Amino acid sequence: MLSVFVVTLCGMSFHGLPDVAVPFVDSPGWEVRWTRWGGRQLACSPVMGAPIPPEYTRGVAKVATAVLDDRPVAVTGAETTVRVWDLATGKPVGDPLTGHTGGVSAVATTVLNSRPVAVIGSYDHMVRVWDLATGKQLGDPLTGHTDWVGAVAATVLEGRPVAITGSADTTVRVWDLATGKPIGDPLTGHTGWVGAVATTVLNGRPVAITGSADTTVRVWDLATGKPIGDPLTGHTSGVRTVATTVLEGQPVAVICDGNCRVRGWDLATGKPIETSLTGHTRGVRTVVTLAVATTVLNGRPVAVTDGGGATVRVLDLATGKPVGDPLTGHAGGSMLALAAAVLEGRPVAVTGGSDGTARVWDLADGADGGGEPAGGGHAGVIGAVTTGVLDGRSVVITGSADATVRVWDLDTGEPAGLRLSGHAGEVRHVAAAVVDGRLTVVSGGVDGTLRIWDLATAGRIALTGQSAQAAQSAQAGGIGEIHALDTAVVDGRPIAVSAGADKTIHRWDLATGDPLPPPPASHRRWVHALVTTTAIDGRPIAVAGTRQGSLSIRDLTTNRDIAPHPTGRHGKPIRKIAITTGTDNRPIAITSSNHPREAVKVWDLTTGLPTTELPTQGAQALAAARVHGHPVALIATGHTASVWNLTTHQQIGPTLSFPNPITALTLTPAGHLIICTDQHTTVLTTGPNSA
Repeated sequence: MLSVFVVTLCGMSFHGLPDVAVPFVDSPGWEVRWTRWGGRQLACSPVMGAPIPPEYTRGVAKVATAVLDDRPVAVTGAETTVRVWDLATGKPVGDPLTGHTGGVSAVATTVLNSRPVAVIGSYDHMVRVWDLATGKQLGDPLTGHTDWVGAVAATVLEGRPVAITGSADTTVRVWDLATGKPIGDPLTGHTGWVGAVATTVLNGRPVAITGSADTTVRVWDLATGKPIGDPLTGHTSGVRTVATTVLEGQPVAVICDGNCRVRGWDLATGKPIETSLTGHTRGVRTVVTLAVATTVLNGRPVAVTDGGGATVRVLDLATGKPVGDPLTGHAGGSMLALAAAVLEGRPVAVTGGSDGTARVWDLADGADGGGEPAGGGHAGVIGAVTTGVLDGRSVVITGSADATVRVWDLDTGEPAGLRLSGHAGEVRHVAAAVVDGRLTVVSGGVDGTLRIWDLATAGRIALTGQSAQAAQSAQAGGIGEIHALDTAVVDGRPIAVSAGADKTIHRWDLATGDPLPPPPASHRRWVHALVTTTAIDGRPIAVAGTRQGSLSIRDLTTNRDIAPHPTGRHGKPIRKIAITTGTDNRPIAITSSNHPREAVKVWDLTTGLPTTELPTQGAQALAAARVHGHPVALIATGHTASVWNLTTHQQIGPTLSFPNPITALTLTPAGHLIICTDQHTTVLTTGPNSA
C-alpha cells in the first residue's frame, strides 16, 4: 500500500542570495511527494520530513481510534496535548486539542449525539470530552476524582453513552456523557491505583473490567454498580492493561501485568483460559508490558501486545501462539500505547512510542509469517539509493538489507519493475549507468559480489563475468566486502568502479561484465568512499577518501593515481564523499568521517585542499548536485536532514526531522530530496508556491 503525504512546514523562512534561482531557496516549505513503507508499517505520525511536535518528544503515551467523516482516525495524547491523525494519510486533522493542565494519562473514543468524541483523562484529576469534528471541548470537565485519572473506557448504558474512569484514588467512576454528571456512587474495592479499564457485555448486561496496582482484576455490573463474582487473582504484579474480545462465543478479558505476563480470562466463569499466551522474547521480570488491544484477524480473535522494548506481538487467543513476526519500527525506547482499527477493510494496529511517533501496522500482511512486505516495500533497512531514467520516466533505485534491489517511479512511488534478488546478504551500494541505450544498475553487498542488472529485462548481465569474478575473489580472500561503488564512462564504454576490503580500486566493463586490469600494487590502499566525475580536465577520474582524512584522485583510464598519494594527517578517515560543481564550474567535494565531533568538509578538487566546513557533525550520509545551476548539498545527521547552498555555505530552509535514523539519501538536479530511513523511502519536493 502506498501512503501519500503532503506536508508543508509553514512559518519557516528560506533564505538565500537574491540571485540564487534554486527553486527551494525561496519556497515556503517542503512537500512530501510520496512515502513508500516497508515491512508491515503503513503510516507514521508525524509523517516523514515533518518536525515531531515539541510535546511529543517525550513519547506518545496514549492512543485510541475512531471514525470521523467516514475515515478512520487515531487520537493520541502526549504531555498536555491531544492530536487527531488521519490513518490513511498520516496527516493531522485540525488543530491540537489543548486545555488540560496536567499530562494526558488516558484516551477513549465513543459517539455522543451522533458525533464522534474523545474522552480524555489527565494527571490534573479531571476528564474532558472533545468533539472530534470541531475540535471543541464539550461542557465542563468531569470532576470528582481526587488523584490522577489512569484509565478511560466508554460504552452504552440503557441507551446512553457513558464513560468509565479509573484513578490513582483507587476508585472507578461512571459518567453520563450527555449531562457530564456521575452515575451512582464511585465503585470501590480496589486497594491500589486503577490503571486499566475495558468494557464488554456479559449475559446481556454491560460490564466494566478494571485492573489495579493491587494485582487484581474486578468485573462490575454497570447498571447496579455492584461487583460480579470474586476478584480475578493470580497476577504477581500490578495490572497495566485490559482488553476484551469474544472467544468461542464467550466474552474474555486479556490482561497484561507489570511482569509482562499476558493472561486470558473467561468472564462468564471467572477462570483463566488454560492456553498460555507466549511470544515475548525477554525475561518476564525485565519488561513492563504497557499496552494490549484485541481485534479479529482472518476470522480469529487475536491480542496485540507490547512485545518488549519497541516491538509489537500478535497472539492467537485460541492457541496462545504468535502470529507472524514481531512488528518493529519505533526508533528505540519502547512502545507506550496501542489500539486497533480497520483501515480500508484490513485490521490494523496503531501504536504510540517513546520516539514521539504514532505508527500504523497492517496486521493481515505477514500474518502467515512470510510473503511480500506491505505495499511491496523492502523487508530490511535500506542502505543505498540512486536515480536513473527508465523508459523515459525518472526512477528511484534502492538496495536493502533484505538482499534485494527495488525500482520505484520517482513521480508516483509505485514499483517500476520486479524485485531484483540474488545477493546473499545486505546490499549497501547501488549505482546506475546507461549500457547500449538501456538503464543498467550495479549493486554491491556484504557478500563480496557485484551484480549487474539490465532493468529492461530485470535480468542479470554476464554471470560468468564480473559477478563470478568478484565471488571467486571473495572466496579466495580477495575483494571481500564492497566499501564503495560508482559508474563512469571510459573511452566511450560504461564501467563500474568499486573499492573493497582488498584495498584495491577495481574496474568492470558493464557491457560484458568482465574485469579490467587492476592497478599496480603501489596504487592499492584503504578506501571506504569513492565517487567518479569528469569535472577535472574532462577526463574520467575517481575521487577516493583516505585513512589520513585527505582525498586521492585516480585516473580511471589507467587505474593509477594522478598525483602522489597525500601524506600527513588531515583529519579522521573519510567514509562519505559527494561531488558537484560550483557556479564557476570548479569541482566541489564534500566529505564526512562519520565522527560525531568532526564537521562536514568542503573541498576544492582542483587544489585537493579543504576550503571550509559546514556546521554539521557526525554526518552519516551525503549527496550533492547542481540544482538549476547552483551547487547544493543534502546532509543527514541522525534523524535529521539539512540542505546547504555550497556557494554561500548557508543552510537552505529548516532542518527536516524523521522518526528513524537516515540510512541513505540522494539529491536530483530537479531538486527532489530522496531520503531513506529504516525500510522507508521518502521523496520531498518544494511547496506549491515555490519559484
